[in-house]
Amino acid sequence: MYSLVIALLVLGVFFLSVWKWMKKTARMIRIMKQIPGPPGFFYPVGNSDLFLKVDHLGFFKQIQVCNNAFGRLHGMFKLWMGPAPYVVITKGSVAEVVFSSMRFIEKSHDYDYFQPWLATGLLTSTGPKWKSRRKFLTPAFHFQILDGFTAVFYEQSLVMVKLLSKLADSGQSFDISPYIFRCTLDIICETAMGRTIHAQTRADSSYVQAVYRSTEMIFDRMVKPHWRYDFIYNTIGPGKLLETTLKRLHDFTDSVILERQAALSKNLTEDRKETASRRLAFLDMLLTAKTEDGEPLDNLSIREEVDTFMFEGHDTTGAAAGFAIFLLGCYPEVQNRAYEEVLHVLGNGDKPVTNDDLKQLVYLEAVIKETLRLYPSVPMISRKCPEDITSGSLVIPKGCTINLNIYTIQRNPDVYTEPDSFLPERFLENSDLTQKISPFDYVPFSAGPRNCIGQKFALMEEKVILSTLLRHFRIESIETPAEMQVHGELIMRPVNGIQVKLTKRAH
Repeated sequence: MYSLVIALLVLGVFFLSVWKWMKKTARMIRIMKQIPGPPGFFYPVGNSDLFLKVDHLGFFKQIQVCNNAFGRLHGMFKLWMGPAPYVVITKGSVAEVVFSSMRFIEKSHDYDYFQPWLATGLLTSTGPKWKSRRKFLTPAFHFQILDGFTAVFYEQSLVMVKLLSKLADSGQSFDISPYIFRCTLDIICETAMGRTIHAQTRADSSYVQAVYRSTEMIFDRMVKPHWRYDFIYNTIGPGKLLETTLKRLHDFTDSVILERQAALSKNLTEDRKETASRRLAFLDMLLTAKTEDGEPLDNLSIREEVDTFMFEGHDTTGAAAGFAIFLLGCYPEVQNRAYEEVLHVLGNGDKPVTNDDLKQLVYLEAVIKETLRLYPSVPMISRKCPEDITSGSLVIPKGCTINLNIYTIQRNPDVYTEPDSFLPERFLENSDLTQKISPFDYVPFSAGPRNCIGQKFALMEEKVILSTLLRHFRIESIETPAEMQVHGELIMRPVNGIQVKLTKRAH
């Protein structure tokens, strides 16, 4: 009798759970039907047919096709990634409620695929841990600390200039993207970990290759519906390869943490003069700082944040600098104006760039900002939807995933005059072109409480890289903006790289 009661209770709980799931799913389907979007198959399959056989370029193109067909009227459209419901927001006016509210700060399940690499650092954490980490890490990006990194930016930029000089002598066109990305990787390694890995002169290093391979595999898993299931991904998919690749990254970070701990301990007890003169990195701040409870971070927590800095701090900046070089090479009049400003502030020699110099490069900053409008380094971000959102006559249902399409938001013709044109003047003070742009119509660093903590770092780095290149070379792009194809992986990239010709400037 007792066993029968238990069995009936278990059965009752099971059927109650199924009933609740069916009720929740039926509501989701009913509300999602009201949102425009491409037709799909039955519920569990949805729009998977649109994405199963496409590469990274095809995925990005498919999103833009859906936006043009379904997203313009209401500033949103729907997609079913298998059984997972997505609402893609394409206008800043609709995105504002998500960006500005603390209720929508939790990243979507898509970011779970980063956790084997980044664990629950600042990018992937949520709730009390995210709030605590954000507060803990914010002082590391104070302008007085960032000022100390300008020398690193400049030194690594000069290494890149030396390598590019050989190609400029040849007079041939080439893809400048790998040189930019390796430069930013050297910069982030030195500023985040205090370790010089010589990525620019050792492009075949296992660490460099592991960073790129991990990023590609994680994005593949996000856009392929069948890879979303752990069992499938880890048995017939590349799960083991990703695990091996990430181990290489973690082993490197762990070794650097232990080295810096040992050096810090030795210097504190034996040589305070050396400690004072040594160039600090973010890692040193993490090793010496205290949490709200007065406790130091454990090594796993330190690794989370260092790995997060490494991931977010080189690819994004490299992409932005690369697209800026491309656009400068496409528009000689913009390049000439930027060069004249650089020449006025820095001269045409090899005077190191200072922080005071960077503040005077106003037009170059406008070039960077307009580049980020047209080609945001992170073209799409996702959040969980914990409650219904009403937007006009439509409802975005609780429980779906919200995808904020930054690329489309920043090309909205209702906001931007000539939205597809490269006009740096938009971002000059008192420009008529900026009068109606709200903070949610320009979001290359996201917006609201979960905006990018490293945006000042990125702008300073890009200014140094671009000003150093302009001092040494005249840039000519081979493709036009109309010809260039891009794909929106985790980071926006040009499909065929950035083909340029460089001509040395006379000094």
